[in-house]
Amino acid sequence: EDGGEDGGEDGGEDGGEDGGKRVGLLEAIELLRPTALIGVSTQPGSFTKEAIERMAAINERPIIFPLSNPTSKAECTFEEAMRYSEGRVLFASGSPFPEYNGVAPSQANNAYIFPAIGYAASLCSAKEISDDAFLIAARALSEMATDEELARGSLFPKFDTIRDVSKRLIGRIASYMCSTGVGNKPADFSATVARMCDSVGLDRAGRSDAAALWEVYAAANMFQVPPDVPSRL
Repeated sequence: EDGGEDGGEDGGEDGGEDGGKRVGLLEAIELLRPTALIGVSTQPGSFTKEAIERMAAINERPIIFPLSNPTSKAECTFEEAMRYSEGRVLFASGSPFPEYNGVAPSQANNAYIFPAIGYAASLCSAKEISDDAFLIAARALSEMATDEELARGSLFPKFDTIRDVSKRLIGRIASYMCSTGVGNKPADFSATVARMCDSVGLDRAGRSDAAALWEVYAAANMFQVPPDVPSRL
């Protein structure tokens, strides 16, 4: 009764010649020689000292992303990743970690991408948000960190530049949506861009790129931070 097509002594789908033996992380690193470890397991400490050291041995700049939230569930800490990789790690986490040796860790949360995608879709009345829109946003964000920031291991622009980052992302996303027929320029697009360019002395002729024009439109429609907010933070 325990046999049949789905069962049997070999253990079914989970069995096989090795009896269903699971490969551990360190063994997987040896077999696959990955460039990145991405943690979404919520198993704290699963990126062990040995695993990080091995990643650093086979990669000049090992990529280690313990993305599990909250911090208590992260696969490793920033300090551990830095120490065991001899400071060569490219690190981003789901939750914030303190600085280590004067280096601030990157946090890979949705604050960079999601608001820009949502607002771009709203501005151009997009009918849908495709996977490609997220890929375009991700690629655009990856180009915004300076060489100096990347050399320090900072994968994303400083968060205090978020408004400029959002404007640039909106430009890329909205122009893509319109070029694929998913979205449309609003009725006031040309007039708003012209007004904004005139008010700050920008040369409209030199901003013929669709993404650049959308950046101008996005800037005109972004929420304005009340002047007393910094003093209240």
